[in-house]
Amino acid sequence: MKDPAAQGDSLSRQVAEELASLRKIRKQHESIAQAYQELSVDHQYVKHSLHETEENLRELISVMPAAVYACDRDGIITYYNRQAVEIWGRTPDLSDPPWASLDSRRLYRPDGTLLRSEDMPLREVLSTGVPIVNRDLVLERPDGSRINVLANITALRDSSGVVTGAVSIFQDITELKCIQEERETLLKELERSNRELSAFSYAVSHDLREPVRGVRTLAQLLVRRGDSLQGDSSHVLTMIEQAMGGMERLIESLLRYAQAGQGQLHRQQVPVDRIIESVRLTLAPLITQTAARIVCTPLPAVEADPVMLEQLFQNLIANALQYHRPGEAPIIQITGGYSGGVCQIAVKDNGQGVPRQHQDSVFEPLKRLHGAENPGTGLGLALCRTIVARHGGRIWVESEGSGCGATFNFTLSAAKESPSILMSRPMD
Repeated sequence: MKDPAAQGDSLSRQVAEELASLRKIRKQHESIAQAYQELSVDHQYVKHSLHETEENLRELISVMPAAVYACDRDGIITYYNRQAVEIWGRTPDLSDPPWASLDSRRLYRPDGTLLRSEDMPLREVLSTGVPIVNRDLVLERPDGSRINVLANITALRDSSGVVTGAVSIFQDITELKCIQEERETLLKELERSNRELSAFSYAVSHDLREPVRGVRTLAQLLVRRGDSLQGDSSHVLTMIEQAMGGMERLIESLLRYAQAGQGQLHRQQVPVDRIIESVRLTLAPLITQTAARIVCTPLPAVEADPVMLEQLFQNLIANALQYHRPGEAPIIQITGGYSGGVCQIAVKDNGQGVPRQHQDSVFEPLKRLHGAENPGTGLGLALCRTIVARHGGRIWVESEGSGCGATFNFTLSAAKESPSILMSRPMD
């Protein structure tokens, strides 16, 4: 039989151990509770800091001068800024099905080729994870207008590196593109003007001497003949007058040619039939003298400077009237059409034609193919080339050779609304 005193001591020790264990557990619980409270405070602080950072980032993105939008891997838009709405032309719908909003855009390469849905840059980044940097694209907005954009697209990844979405940044560079194109146009215009000026200076230094030399020779002849000139004086003076008249015409042509290569173009929508009617009235004496017939098919309107356009047609039609085949009335046919914003007009005649070897040089200043016995200064076609070039077009001649007539073709920008406004009818 156990001693009651020994049993009491054993029970006391067990109770003491249990109490010590409970106090230890309580301290551990208090430590855990304090740690949890500290962690909770830290979590709230981190959460608040992250919220502030996110808000600041959103505010920064919202005022960026570029369209920013994010999407998940399924092509569903998850975020966009105000500039995205402005550049895109409409507000993306976050509830759209996968790819519905993104595929509704029409993107083109710089050469005008439409990108297919599977060729979209965003799909490329989502499938490969390789970012797209500074890619030139053309974006067509819902109203049909197009703008040039610079695209930068980067993949979003999770902690394991798997692509989960992408962020796209589109910057409107339309104005920059216009400035670059204008600069390139001005540089080309300057190069063209310098080349023509060099060739023109040489030609002028040669051709202006001829009328002056003629006047000087005739004047010297008058001086040498003295009193014996009485019978021939009228004829010689007439020759002097003709020579001086030729020089005046040349100087006048030089002035028109110089003016055509400079100054501001006043582009507007011009009905070509009214221009031709005005030219017909100006050239009426020559048309009557040569018994010419001018026939026009329906012609489109063009975007051009009306004064320069009238000079262009006047020179082409006057050439056809002056250089007709002897004994044959001139027939001039004017036709035109347009495609893709470009208008091509042809002025065809049944005259003396242009030899194949001269079909390029005929547009050079002071280039004459028919000799001094025919009227003209050699600047008419050079003036035509300058006018067409300043409008961004080109001019060329087609002819089977001497005696086979010629067709002068040129291109200009078609008017936005260019209905055929002239019914085919002869112009006598």
